[in-house]
Amino acid sequence: MVDRRRRRGDRGSAVVFVPAAVLILLMLGALAVDLTVAYLARHQLDDAAASAANDAVTAGLDLAAFDADGRYQLDEARVDAVVLHSLAARHDPVVDRAIAEETISVVIVQNGDPTRPAEVTVTIRSRADLVFMKAVPGLSSTMGVTATATATAVVGPIDETP
Repeated sequence: MVDRRRRRGDRGSAVVFVPAAVLILLMLGALAVDLTVAYLARHQLDDAAASAANDAVTAGLDLAAFDADGRYQLDEARVDAVVLHSLAARHDPVVDRAIAEETISVVIVQNGDPTRPAEVTVTIRSRADLVFMKAVPGLSSTMGVTATATATAVVGPIDETP
């Protein structure tokens, strides 16, 4: 037979743990929200970098070189301008912060392959504003996020069949 009587010192001991458990759950929820904010910021940077690289590899064509001898070559100044214009057109706070802090890197590679003559790699570094971590003393209110995308120009024969 089991003795179901309680000892005097055991009364209400579980009640002490309830506020601590609620606090831990709230902290885990806040951490999940802040990590989601950082993940979404990185996803926005991924999209911005990919679209800027695609725009730059097509609109950055050096028209003078192409008209002179049919060469597909990218104009560096034009590529930089296209990347900045593409990113600024997004009106995204995370991307706008990267533009303001000048943390955008553009790398152009001119290839000798006539079917894939050039590629543009855009790297964006920015910071995401966290929601709950700014309330904790000693922790940063932002989290660094980085995205990189590469676009390759592909030149192929033009199909003129109707």
